[in-house]
Amino acid sequence: MYGSAELQERAFVVPGDQIDEAWPIIEGICSRVSERSWSLEDLYSDLSEGRAQAWGIRTQDEVRCILVTRVENTFSRRYGVLWIAAGSGIIDGMRLFREYIEPWFFEDQECEWIEIQGRRGWARLLQDYNESAVVLKKHRPTRAH
Repeated sequence: MYGSAELQERAFVVPGDQIDEAWPIIEGICSRVSERSWSLEDLYSDLSEGRAQAWGIRTQDEVRCILVTRVENTFSRRYGVLWIAAGSGIIDGMRLFREYIEPWFFEDQECEWIEIQGRRGWARLLQDYNESAVVLKKHRPTRAH
C-alpha cells in the first residue's frame, strides 16, 4: 500500500464504475480551472470510458482537490500524465501525487516517465522533475464585424 497512514485516510481514487456518482464533485472542482485546453465533456468522457483516472483528497466531508491522470502509449513506450490538478490544497495534492500517483505510474503501470503540464510554480514543488518544454499559446484574434 502506498502513502503515509495519515494520507491513506484522506486519499482516494474513484473507481471507473463510480464516475457517474462522483461526477458532480469532480465537475464542481474541475470547473474552477480558469485556463484549460479541455472541456468538462471531454473529462467526463475520458473518465467514464477508462482513459483517465480521478484521484482526490478529502478533509472530513469535503473533497479539497482532484487530480486527473492518464496513461499514454506510444509505439514502443508507456508514460504517465498528470493531466488536471484542481481545487484547494496544492500541498495535499502534491503529497497525493508523490505518495500514490508516482508509485502507481512507475510500479503498477510500468511507465518510463511522467509528464506534467502545469503552472511554473509546480517546478518549485517538484524539484526532481526537469523542465523539458515550454508551452506557447496564442488565441485567435477577435474580428471586427
